[in-house]
Amino acid sequence: MQTITKIGAQNHLELDGTHLSPKIYFDLSKGIIKITGRAVDTPMDEKFDVLISWVELYCRVPSKTTRVDIELDVFTDFSLKYIQQILWLLAQLDKNRKTKLTIFWFIDSGADELVQQIEEIEEKIEFKIYKLSPLLT
Repeated sequence: MQTITKIGAQNHLELDGTHLSPKIYFDLSKGIIKITGRAVDTPMDEKFDVLISWVELYCRVPSKTTRVDIELDVFTDFSLKYIQQILWLLAQLDKNRKTKLTIFWFIDSGADELVQQIEEIEEKIEFKIYKLSPLLT
């Protein structure tokens, strides 16, 4: 189930995760995006399409700072393409000095293949992604 809320002047997007699709949280007023869980569901493109629409809206009037936290246990190449598209849009904002972007990707140590995929995304979007150990929750 997806929940989209508008609270006063603050806009929030919350898309609940499942065992196959990620939980997505986006606070437009604070410039915070969180993508957590798993991203292996093939019809999840609808969920990412919603997020991309919100990112495009956000790009019109971004916060001074933008932070993206990604913590995915499992994902597909298909979902990575969507994430790359989102990060590219945000990196363009940073490049044009409309926001100060920081991207954190939380990964387990020893995930060499994931590190390589993240580095490939870094090259394509021309922006540094900080690779960190997962948060303790």
